[in-house]
Amino acid sequence: ISPFAPGCDPIQTPATSIEGTWYKGDLHCHSTHSDGDSSVQDVIATAESIGLDFFVITDHDGDMEGSPTHWYDPDYHSESMVLLYGVEWTTGLGHANVWASQPFDYGGLWAANRARDARAAIDAAHAQEALFSINHPSAFLCCPWEYEDDEGLDGIEVWNAMYRLPNFNFVSTAVFWDERLLAGRRVTGLGGSDTHELKGFQSLFLRLAEPTTWVFARERSADAVLEAVRAGRVSISHEPAGPRIDFLADTSGDGFYDAMMGDNVLLSEATDITLSIRMESQDAPGTVAAVVELSPQMMADDDRRDPDAQEFLVSGLLNGGEYLALLMKNGKLHGLWKITGSTAQVDFRERVAPDEQVFYRTELWGRPPEGLIQRWLHGFTKAVSNPIYFGYPE
Repeated sequence: ISPFAPGCDPIQTPATSIEGTWYKGDLHCHSTHSDGDSSVQDVIATAESIGLDFFVITDHDGDMEGSPTHWYDPDYHSESMVLLYGVEWTTGLGHANVWASQPFDYGGLWAANRARDARAAIDAAHAQEALFSINHPSAFLCCPWEYEDDEGLDGIEVWNAMYRLPNFNFVSTAVFWDERLLAGRRVTGLGGSDTHELKGFQSLFLRLAEPTTWVFARERSADAVLEAVRAGRVSISHEPAGPRIDFLADTSGDGFYDAMMGDNVLLSEATDITLSIRMESQDAPGTVAAVVELSPQMMADDDRRDPDAQEFLVSGLLNGGEYLALLMKNGKLHGLWKITGSTAQVDFRERVAPDEQVFYRTELWGRPPEGLIQRWLHGFTKAVSNPIYFGYPE
């Protein structure tokens, strides 16, 4: 079995010093306890039916007057999934998800909500051993993130619902997230479907686990899932069975991949490292991919952030079942490969200086779903990895 195969039983990634297993889930959705159209029972049953390993309902705190009533709904339980306890911290200046492994006192977060104080909200979450993650920071229809002080936050939802519209996730990823990474902050990038309807019009386009958040965790438990999120051991795919990427590094040249997404490597001397992008897709199962290296200069960084330029590039290069693997260094395109087939490994050699502060992350692009509306909503991004860091402050 491939160590990075999506849609199969959780398995361990080999050749690393980190023990763990990939688990898939959804970190953002709603029920009738806020503005969803379906009961807790129906939402959980739907999540179970698509084979998720972990799950959380994050109803809006304002709709529940600051009391997370869905936690105590008698149907908030699952035999097949690990459930977290979450709330969407909802203000006119931005939204965020708060997650914990157990129910907790939400009073401090609700007071921070009423005061529109994100700094106090982050502190209140951490006081309860909960994580605080900004939601859809670049959305233009509702609720972009407008708070200036978000130091200490645990995550950013860089992929909310469909990648292109309506929440401009390409801006959340390539601008909002990258700016914080470039400032020396190690912040986990996450996905969330933000599903509100299982039966209404939105359900035609917005479905649970689209996107899917994958975590590399030491065990299948709520504490371990949140530990992995905090550590940045997270990869995002556009759906549970879609192509997913692993991102590893050999930092000593011995052929042993000793670092992965979320790790911060401190070097004592200039070192030749190998970065490894690994992908498996179910579009053509069992097909070993042909990999062709392309010049990163064929795509300017401004084009990478422009959906129309993306469409021009992808339409001219890719057929169905073909992908572009992108390697970014400090937010700029650094490597580019065309992948034809279902299973691929791309290794990239790089020299890193001991005093260099740098992060690398990867994306996978492919042709969008058929149909004009689907193309406009989803765009071309199929998967996003978290960074591997070098020389960041501990």
